[in-house]
Amino acid sequence: MKNPLNDWKQIPFQEFAALNPRESLQKGQVAKHVGMENIQPFTRKVPVYSEKAFGGGSKFVNGDTLLARITPCLENGKTAQVDFLMSGEVGFGSTEFIVIREKQNLSDNNFLFYFSISPRFRSEAIKSMSGTSGRQRVQTDSIAKTEFAFPALKEQKAIAAVLTSLDDKIELLREQNKTLAAIAQALFKHWFVDFEFPNEKGKPYKSSDGKMANSEFGQIPNGWKIGELQDLVENTIDNRGKTPLTSNTPTNYPLIEGQNITSDNPFPVLVEFPKQKFVEESIYLNWFRGGHPRAYDILCATVGTLPKWCFAGERNLCIAQNIIAIRAKREIASPFFLKTLLNSPRFISDFNGRLITAVQPSIKVGHMMTIPIVIPEKKAIEKFDIVSHSFAKKISNNFNQVQILFSLRNFLLPKLMKGEIRIEHNEV
Repeated sequence: MKNPLNDWKQIPFQEFAALNPRESLQKGQVAKHVGMENIQPFTRKVPVYSEKAFGGGSKFVNGDTLLARITPCLENGKTAQVDFLMSGEVGFGSTEFIVIREKQNLSDNNFLFYFSISPRFRSEAIKSMSGTSGRQRVQTDSIAKTEFAFPALKEQKAIAAVLTSLDDKIELLREQNKTLAAIAQALFKHWFVDFEFPNEKGKPYKSSDGKMANSEFGQIPNGWKIGELQDLVENTIDNRGKTPLTSNTPTNYPLIEGQNITSDNPFPVLVEFPKQKFVEESIYLNWFRGGHPRAYDILCATVGTLPKWCFAGERNLCIAQNIIAIRAKREIASPFFLKTLLNSPRFISDFNGRLITAVQPSIKVGHMMTIPIVIPEKKAIEKFDIVSHSFAKKISNNFNQVQILFSLRNFLLPKLMKGEIRIEHNEV
């Protein structure tokens, strides 16, 4: 691999970074654990971890990068940096992680994280994979001996500081969206589960002696009824039974697959995936049954890790096999009310009870549509929409900013790692 600049040092990766460094955990010792399922694609932070007794696996400390070495996790961008341990604390995780750590006075942990998600490194890691189909793994020895060109430590820190500032802003916006969604969910519970929505005088309905009626779900407010999800849905939109012919060349019609829908994002994730697929206009126009997905239709995965759903964005989206779009009946329910309903514990419990788990979890659309729900009076939903409208608008604005910041980060990342854009060292 050619050295891009004379002042960058070209050396084998194992001389620049420590791979799977030794750490000590006693068998049976309880420690923080990260499974492969805990890593989100192209997301620096580990969103959730557990505590369990150590019985084997990769060991790591704060600052280490966890790189998935197995297909398709590596290709899907499952790489993260550990930041949740105490000083001196050791955690452990999947045996399918390669742990990457800085070498003192030579490399920087933050730079190593960004280097590990750069196309420059990932292409070499993917090329090193071997094994049977569907179980291929990065050969650690091979990638360790691969030569790369690296800047001096001060420039590494300058590069990492630029990229970290973008990721910190992205994380802040994501956390705001999580908080707003949690507030909306708490409001939903207070009004539509605890039945404390405001009555005509603005007081909590149930605790102000609001009239209740018996139902199969127990007592519900007078005028409310028990129905099914399909009673709130105008129609469902799906494709023609298989994933369409796609291209990596950008068009106005991105393809939405299961990997584009995650529980942490209110809209489909597009720019985080460097291999985003697109379809031509002719395919988009002829690919659907039931119309085309509109903004604020709800995209639902029907196969894989379930449940997963998000709003369709403002763009013209083409949905792949095993994705459907559902549209709220505007005369009964708003999209935001319907999305919050889907996230309620009772609905998720009923949804999970209808999953088919032969090979991987799946659900039939008909089974999902017949899940029983409590249907409030329209005026209660309208009041919810008025209160939650500002939440929905802020969530949408935050999401759009995240997409812009990811686009900028993904533009800068390969250029910084190749030395095509230089950062003055005194900027650190």
